[in-house]
Amino acid sequence: MGKFDEIWKETIEKLFEQFIYFYMPDLAVDVDFQKGYTFLDKEFQTIALKSKDTKRFMDKLIKVYLKNGQEHWILIHLEVQLGGYKDFAKRMFRYFYRIYDKYNRNIVSLAIFTGKSKAYPLSFNYDFYKTRIIHEYRCVRLADYEEDYLLNQDNIFALVTLAVNYSIKSKSDEELRYKFKSRLIRLMFSRGYSEEEIIDLFRFIEIMLELKDENLNKLIYKEILKYQKEVNKMVVTKFEKIAMEKGKEAGIKEGMKEGIEKGIEKGIEKGMEKGKKGEKIEIAKELLKRGFSIEDISGITKLSLNEIKKIRIKDE
Repeated sequence: MGKFDEIWKETIEKLFEQFIYFYMPDLAVDVDFQKGYTFLDKEFQTIALKSKDTKRFMDKLIKVYLKNGQEHWILIHLEVQLGGYKDFAKRMFRYFYRIYDKYNRNIVSLAIFTGKSKAYPLSFNYDFYKTRIIHEYRCVRLADYEEDYLLNQDNIFALVTLAVNYSIKSKSDEELRYKFKSRLIRLMFSRGYSEEEIIDLFRFIEIMLELKDENLNKLIYKEILKYQKEVNKMVVTKFEKIAMEKGKEAGIKEGMKEGIEKGIEKGIEKGMEKGKKGEKIEIAKELLKRGFSIEDISGITKLSLNEIKKIRIKDE
């Protein structure tokens, strides 16, 4: 599974209720979210189609309960490729009849197209000697959403959709990507989302609007430090922890090179876990060299302002 598939999968699972309310509001009002929902990954594997092109699609099967007490299946079939829709509609139909045949449940099928192509399939049609099948499914094309509309929606998937569309618009233009990314970060801190929601959204934005320019990444990281202080949500250390959990563990020096420049301190958390003051001091020295303020360094390393001032004096 590619990084785009993985981040979509992760974001849908963690923010599922908001996902349904944004892309299928008519269904969402009838879903009893208090009863919970279940992602049927193992069950889905029993009916999943084998394909040589394993990176083209990200499919989810979710069990939800309606407010009338009925149990339903939702098939979310997510197209993450910028085109290449050959046999897509047939694939949707085959999933539908396999799930229906196996579980005998009502099914809602949703296809989300993340590319800019307007020629996407809406249905599967079969007609052979008066034997006919028309299988229509719900479709969402993210490029169809107007920017002004998304900027005025509180649902977190408005910013998810914006991130995808900004990624397409900016292409390889680093300055434009930075502008879009900075706007999204400001919005996610200003909308009253929880710390966990901010973290989940930021990870999505990081993947969709990845910056290669080290200076621009540093500016993004400073913006995060600024906004988190304004809203009193200390999310930076949680970003660091998540990065470590994802297997990006590296030495302090390598962590400084990759982490700070990319906006996530991959090496800092390692020093925090060990709790050794000496390693925190080394981190502080490196941050001082890179122009971070004493206040920012204190927030990251948990060293006191006086300790950091002494470090700077010694270095000078």
